[in-house]
Amino acid sequence: MDGFDSEPLSFEGESIEDCVAKIRNHFENLPQKEPLKRELVMPRITVFGVLLFVLPVLALVAGLTLVNIYISKPWLMILLNIGLPVAYILTTTKYNLIFSVKLYQKFAPKKIRQYCAMTPSCSEYMILAIKKFGTVKGTIKGLKRLKKCGRTEQTTDYP
Repeated sequence: MDGFDSEPLSFEGESIEDCVAKIRNHFENLPQKEPLKRELVMPRITVFGVLLFVLPVLALVAGLTLVNIYISKPWLMILLNIGLPVAYILTTTKYNLIFSVKLYQKFAPKKIRQYCAMTPSCSEYMILAIKKFGTVKGTIKGLKRLKKCGRTEQTTDYP
C-alpha cells in the first residue's frame, strides 16, 4: 500500500457515524511527513458562483415542465425532453467538474490536502488537465494522477 503498514478499512454492518469516526481516526493516524513548503489553494466560493451552478438546472426543469404542459405533439416532447438535458450536460460538464474540484479544495480538511507531496496537488492537477485537454481526456488524466497520490517522494508533474 505505498509504504503504509495499516490494514484496509472495512465498514460491514457499521452505522454511518461509526464509519465516519473510523475514517477520521485512520487519517489522524497516518504517518507524519515533513510539512510541505507549498500553500494550499483555497478558492473563493461565492453565492453567485453556486447560483451559476444551480440556476441553469432549475431553468431546464421549469422549461421542460412548460414544454410538457403546452406542447401536444408527442415527437416534439420526446425530442425536447431528451435533447435539452443532453445539450445542457454536454455544454456544462467541464465547468461543473471544475466547480466540484473547487468545492473539494475549499471544504476538504487541510490535513488531508497537505498530505500530497506532488506539485501541483492532485486537485490542482485535475483542474489544469480538464482546462487543457477537455472534459473526458482531462478527467482520465486527473484520475490516473490520483492513483499516484499518497507517495512520499516529492515530484513535479504538470499535465
